[in-house]
Amino acid sequence: MREYRDTAYGRLTILQSLLNLFLVHAQRYYSHSHLASVETSVADNLIEAYIRLIDLHFIDKQQVHDYAALLGVTPVHLTDSCRQLMGIPASQLIFQRVIVEAKRLLAYSDQTIAEIGYALNFNDPSYFARFFKRESGLTPIAFRRDIREKYQLLRNRSL
Repeated sequence: MREYRDTAYGRLTILQSLLNLFLVHAQRYYSHSHLASVETSVADNLIEAYIRLIDLHFIDKQQVHDYAALLGVTPVHLTDSCRQLMGIPASQLIFQRVIVEAKRLLAYSDQTIAEIGYALNFNDPSYFARFFKRESGLTPIAFRRDIREKYQLLRNRSL
């Protein structure tokens, strides 16, 4: 605190050095107290790879077993790893990515709900609408209406 309040030359350099020193000690403490195991880092890497694959293939691969095969693990192992690290099943990550894309298309395109459903590899537009409502809490039509109303409000405020 004394260094922080002081106005002497080199004050910022000393504060940066103290912060670096603190961070090194915090990392040492964390390493010793939490015993970061190889198993945890393997699970972290698995989930990171899984998320990258979802971003690449969420339209054509919407089943956990498809991704498990690409990653060389069983669907049960992938789901258990997701639950352990993220608190949700592996399928939920796929659903979340599909919903993000659906919201993007609903907000920024003029495609119909059916066209968006087909674009996201849903064979039945009504199933897409039910899926969207289950995952987001709104129907696709309500989401589109709400997001466009909010956008109009923001646009009008900036004028």
